[in-house]
Amino acid sequence: AEAEAEAEAAKWAGLALVASVSSAARQQLVDGGVSEELLSLPAPLLCSQLREMVAARAAARHSAVRRLRPAETEARALVLSDFATLAPASAAPFGPPPPPPAGSPCPAVLLVLARFREDVSWLARLPPGVEYHVMQKGGAVQRELPACRQTALPNVGREAHSYLSFLQTVHAASASAAEAARLLPPLVVFAQAEPFDHNPAFLDELSLLAAHVSAGRRPPRWVPLGLWSGGERIVYCDASGAPHQPLLLPIGRVWRALFGEGRALPAWIGFTPGACFAVCREALLRGLTPSRVEAALSPSCGLGGLEADPLIELCLALETTCTCTPLSVDRPRTPSCFTTQARVPRR
Repeated sequence: AEAEAEAEAAKWAGLALVASVSSAARQQLVDGGVSEELLSLPAPLLCSQLREMVAARAAARHSAVRRLRPAETEARALVLSDFATLAPASAAPFGPPPPPPAGSPCPAVLLVLARFREDVSWLARLPPGVEYHVMQKGGAVQRELPACRQTALPNVGREAHSYLSFLQTVHAASASAAEAARLLPPLVVFAQAEPFDHNPAFLDELSLLAAHVSAGRRPPRWVPLGLWSGGERIVYCDASGAPHQPLLLPIGRVWRALFGEGRALPAWIGFTPGACFAVCREALLRGLTPSRVEAALSPSCGLGGLEADPLIELCLALETTCTCTPLSVDRPRTPSCFTTQARVPRR
């Protein structure tokens, strides 16, 4: 599998070398899934990334590698696992959030929305215990929303860029991880401004999470909240984004920017639809330190690109995601194969 993948990668790298002077070679790369953003890279960098992406996609077609791909099980029902009730939220390392000002309820959940121009009037129907913050890329903040609950951003990148920009503001307002923890409730939900396309029951599940945390129970570390058309909450792609993304995604570039060179790129990576999921405060701040957020938002990582925004869960780079026990679906389970640590051929 490795030799075949390397041969395929070498062929594509050869096309990349002549793409700047050959319109036919350039078109062949576009037809094969190379975005305009990647084609704008200097030839040496394009060749390096192209070899890695094509090798990953070619290796994933091999029967031995396909057998490593975890099953995509249907998961229409969302229930709290027994794990989530073992300890109160106050047992978390950073401790509970500070008491709210007199007369104001303490939120259990913060909903962070990535918005362009979607209608967010549905925020008026949020369940008790949930507050929101809107990351605005539509050109201006909305007058009908409180100014303190929205942040204007340039219209670059996609959801991952918005989510990480929110965390960047949290870190900028904090002198330490403990102080950052006091700015966040126990659970943070990230979603597009129109989450109902991927989960019609989004508000019901948000209410379930808020009630769970408000009762003083330990928040789950990570919860997928989107649904694919077949009912799956997690599906698996190779390290180039296939089969769910026809474009070649520079996942290896993002992986190294976030985790460094010492951690092997998985053969299969699980992700959820709609960029919609919940993360507990502790996992969020442990996985996304200020330096890691800055690395993720740097040009070398590529999250500011308009076309090649990599997988959202990978972008958030939660160290705990690979081994945590989230809210279970149908029965308690541990998605230990959220990433399958079979090394992808890389040169």
